[in-house]
Amino acid sequence: TMRKPCLPIILGVVVGLNTAIAGTSTEVPAEPLPTTAQPTLAWTADHEYTLPELVDLALQENPGTRIAQAGARNAALGQNIAEASYLPWLSATVAAGHQSFTNSQQVASLDIHGGGSATGTLSALSLHWLLYDFGQRDAVVASSQALSAAAQWGETGERLAITHEVCLAFYAYQAAQERLRTAQQALDNAQE
Repeated sequence: TMRKPCLPIILGVVVGLNTAIAGTSTEVPAEPLPTTAQPTLAWTADHEYTLPELVDLALQENPGTRIAQAGARNAALGQNIAEASYLPWLSATVAAGHQSFTNSQQVASLDIHGGGSATGTLSALSLHWLLYDFGQRDAVVASSQALSAAAQWGETGERLAITHEVCLAFYAYQAAQERLRTAQQALDNAQE
């Protein structure tokens, strides 16, 4: 089992691992990322954590995980938009106007006053459906599907990298603890 002091060290290594990457992302996530600078860890100091618990905490707290999830979500939305190009679309246009005028003239000691107004409305409703585009939509959809798959693989890769780092830190900590125990046992044996 793992001792308590190791958890902040492992999470600090894994959370800090992708901090530089997190600052360089140009994608806008569909949901806003948390604005807190410090991770909000859901751990207690009096609990001995197992490897699966540490991996779960690291995946929750690592900014690289959230960035990869946002990228996969954006790619899936792009795929949905590309597939929507096969559907017909409806457009409505409404234009309205009003004009009024007054005119006043004096001709040969006669005052002539006039005025008027005009109001008009124009409405149009149109249905558009592109039936044949020489394969352009198919190419756009295939491209968006490939990008979505790549983003999903990227998210999986990010999760696997974080899991790998946590496992390495966990086993290194366990090995160090075992070396300490062995050294303490050797010291005790030497003192006897």
